[in-house]
Amino acid sequence: MIKAKIRVYNGEDDKMNPPETVDKFMQEMRDAKADFQFINYPGVIHSFTNPDADELAKKFELPLGYNAEADKEIMGRYDQLLCRGLQKITARSNTGVE
Repeated sequence: MIKAKIRVYNGEDDKMNPPETVDKFMQEMRDAKADFQFINYPGVIHSFTNPDADELAKKFELPLGYNAEADKEIMGRYDQLLCRGLQKITARSNTGVE
């Protein structure tokens, strides 16, 4: 059993992570009763949060590509997640609960 909460952000058109691999991963998470979210980004490929991905794709002839819009959305999601976590920690410390 996996106790940590898991969030996966995936480029739906990622050639390095084909649908069969995604399906297998998701089934493994369900089998493990993991608390997970899997978010697909249509039209997005591997390494989409790396601003250097386009340059690396050319240099190494790999199917990589930066996607500023998806990257920005994910950073917003991280910020929300972090804020919720910090609010819980603050609430616990204010009540003396550890």
